[in-house]
Amino acid sequence: MKHLTAVLVLWCLCSTASAAIPATAVWEVRPTTGSNLNGGGYDSALTGVGSSVDCSQTGTILSFTDLTAAASSTLTDSSAQFTAAHVGNAIHLESASVGTPGYYFITVFTDASTVTIDRSTTITTGVGKLCGPTKSFNGQTTTTLAASLVGGNIVYVKNEAWNEAVTLSASGTSSSSILVEGYNTTRGDAPTGTSRPTNARALAGAVAMTISGAFYQVNHLVVSAAGTNGWNFSGGNIVLWNVRATACGLAGFLSPGGNVTLLQCEADLNGSIGVSVTTAVGTVLYGCYVHNNVTSGVNTSNNGYVGIYNSIVTGNTSHGISVSAGAPVLHVIGNTINCNSSTGSCGASTVDGVNMAAGLVFNAGSIFLNNIFSNNGRYGVNKVTPVGVNTNLWLDYNNYFGNGTAARNNVPVGPHDLALDPSYANAAAGNYAIGTSLRAKGYPGLFPAALTTGFRDIGAVQSPGEVLFHVFP
Repeated sequence: MKHLTAVLVLWCLCSTASAAIPATAVWEVRPTTGSNLNGGGYDSALTGVGSSVDCSQTGTILSFTDLTAAASSTLTDSSAQFTAAHVGNAIHLESASVGTPGYYFITVFTDASTVTIDRSTTITTGVGKLCGPTKSFNGQTTTTLAASLVGGNIVYVKNEAWNEAVTLSASGTSSSSILVEGYNTTRGDAPTGTSRPTNARALAGAVAMTISGAFYQVNHLVVSAAGTNGWNFSGGNIVLWNVRATACGLAGFLSPGGNVTLLQCEADLNGSIGVSVTTAVGTVLYGCYVHNNVTSGVNTSNNGYVGIYNSIVTGNTSHGISVSAGAPVLHVIGNTINCNSSTGSCGASTVDGVNMAAGLVFNAGSIFLNNIFSNNGRYGVNKVTPVGVNTNLWLDYNNYFGNGTAARNNVPVGPHDLALDPSYANAAAGNYAIGTSLRAKGYPGLFPAALTTGFRDIGAVQSPGEVLFHVFP
């Protein structure tokens, strides 16, 4: 029994010592006005927060030089600066005299000289700061914010001047992702355009934003002028919403990881491919704008699933969508693929709306549906060499117009295909709203059993005021 008691005590001590950052912690990154020495975080879900305040955003930043903890979670300091309002806030311990430097959360206020933190450590004459935003993800001297994150954490990034090579190495979980979200003036204000925080790299270094961990959602950020790729996803299970990569040296978004979804994202003016997919695990683009990149808009070179939905792919100086290798399952549904041409305008060239390289054999289920292929330099859709009878490649309800050589090459003609002028509202200014010619011409029309009819426009941009579904009496 004595041995069992000893084991239990040892297990408890080890569990306390190895505890992680709380899952409900919220962090504040301010790239200009923050400091990598600051506490930077707050957790309102901790028991006993009471009347405490989130001082990572506002409040007096406190500096400590005499922190002490003796292999425990009891933290003392001779300067007597603690108050009850500090419960729930993070204190940053960054000193050689700290057993495990990094971020700790105050869970209990005892008195002005004594608090309890979320896990045990050993400190002698420790240095630290409480309150205030941090400055970066990776700029801390030892244990970085990026490496400290756990599933459930939220990191807010304020719209301030920002230039940092970020690597998000920690991982969330399948039930609890890590959220990184940009804001302009108030958390949750969902900025667009230039109001989003922009990591402006000035062509310095390599990749601007690397996500090597898994289970992330990233919202409302911009990366510009990275030395190589704007975003690199070597981890997996990642969702990006309203994120842009512009004017980077190579690809805007590179996905060698898996299960990456880009929602309303933009890739433009990059020195190579807009979105490059090299993984064998699924990648999805939905409602994206991929334009004016130096080579292809989207390139896939894998055996996995790639879905491109309701996106505009235009003005790229190589193919709009390039399938360069592998045996993928490819869904290209409801897109506008226009004016991809090596001439820099919509003139004739050897560039296709969609180009499928020589010798490709698609896996079953590859579909091209409800797309506009218009004004591309050569073909709307080009399969460079036919293989068999293309039984794994299904195309229908697509509109082909104004392509330099022909509508298609080595791909089947769909029985519902069209060849009509889309009458774009103002393609030169980026407005791809269509005229009346392609309205309500898409699939699905009449559903099985003739109970419901859909009215979907062909192309990425749906016309206003359409009745999407009508149920017959």
